[in-house]
Amino acid sequence: MKNEIFIKLINFLKIEEINYCILGNTNEYPSKIGGDIDIVIDSEKFKEVNSIVSRFSIAYEIEICNLLQHESEGKYFVASTVNNTNGNFSMLALDFCANYMRQGRIILTDIELLNSRQLVGKNGVEFWVCSNDVAFIYYLIKKIEKQNINVEQFEYLHNLWLQDRGRIIEQLYKRFHETSSQKLIEIFDKSDFTGFSKDFFKTLSIESQSKYQRSFITEIFEFKRKVYRFTKPTGLIISVLGCDGSGKSTVIDHLMNDSPDFEAFRGTEYHHLFATKNKASGKAPVTNPHDQIPRSWMMSNLKLMYFLFKYIFGYWLIAYPQKVRSKLVIFDRYYYDILVDPRRYRHNGSLLLTQFIGRIIPKPDLFFVIDAPAEILQQRKQEVSFEESKRQGQAYLDLKYKLNHLSIIDNTQRAEIASFEVKKVLYSYLVNRYNKRYRV
Repeated sequence: MKNEIFIKLINFLKIEEINYCILGNTNEYPSKIGGDIDIVIDSEKFKEVNSIVSRFSIAYEIEICNLLQHESEGKYFVASTVNNTNGNFSMLALDFCANYMRQGRIILTDIELLNSRQLVGKNGVEFWVCSNDVAFIYYLIKKIEKQNINVEQFEYLHNLWLQDRGRIIEQLYKRFHETSSQKLIEIFDKSDFTGFSKDFFKTLSIESQSKYQRSFITEIFEFKRKVYRFTKPTGLIISVLGCDGSGKSTVIDHLMNDSPDFEAFRGTEYHHLFATKNKASGKAPVTNPHDQIPRSWMMSNLKLMYFLFKYIFGYWLIAYPQKVRSKLVIFDRYYYDILVDPRRYRHNGSLLLTQFIGRIIPKPDLFFVIDAPAEILQQRKQEVSFEESKRQGQAYLDLKYKLNHLSIIDNTQRAEIASFEVKKVLYSYLVNRYNKRYRV
């Protein structure tokens, strides 16, 4: 559970005597934690934050499955545990920072954030938060940067306003032009949520960005950070393969729908066969995959060259940037389906060329073959003969000799079980990747 990870973290920070404070709306902590935990520590401690998180994970047997550095002084760790009994993952994102920064601009220093901190008790747990005026400015600027605020978020800010109006007004005049500050005062005095129009958000964003400029050193670091994120992306690209009736599509649906709970990524992206910006491309169901007339030998080989183009450019221009943005990129089928079931793709070309292209195209990080006996495949779908289902099933299994990082997932029972097995493989891969990159 998220609250258990949170409580362990608070105990660890106390034992380690690390000065910290929690940012954001903590009113329902620790019983209800909606998203990530924003944690401020001082700049000197932040230099060893990887070591701090490593010691925490070892002390409480909690794995770290991902790390995103989104600012020079901002690191987003995903702490996680898995319960093999009930098939649940517990993931909590720990977003550590020193100075609070947005796009390389320092908005609030660690001194401002930590000097006025206060100890609060929530649901039997004591932890440090920043003062009401600093909490207000932090949260307001966060909403300004996203240019969006809902009623619940406004109520949180309004409650802070009622508790510390005078000091909050001082903070507003420090950070925004007089006209904008007066309008903000009017909005919160009248509790008028509708005052946050798109145009006003845009004005506040421009004023905020002009107030806090990047330094030359920050510019250099931002460039290095982006290069590192590109060369060592924090997302993952996977391909899910399987016969008709294997439950492949159902497993993919589970992965897509469960992504808010499986918080190792910042979202999911779906592609059918190859990467394309048109999400509907190639998704039309094929009810009689073997009824189509095969192409000629020449046209089949030309089609292979088209696939080569789509896989190279689609991977590097669409799928890989999504991986860099920490997405889980899911391919429903991949090029290797042509080797298993050429009739589906009307393929009648050179086997050597087909195999050669399969060796040179960019590949996902992980492959999954969703498997079930031919008898079960035929019960679920009868689009091909029993003998063909059996042949295809074996051909998919044989891909393990051709492809690295391929896992065979049995789906003879409920799809939830197969989905959990897929997530366990994803989880293990992420933990191992983190440990290789960052474990100290």
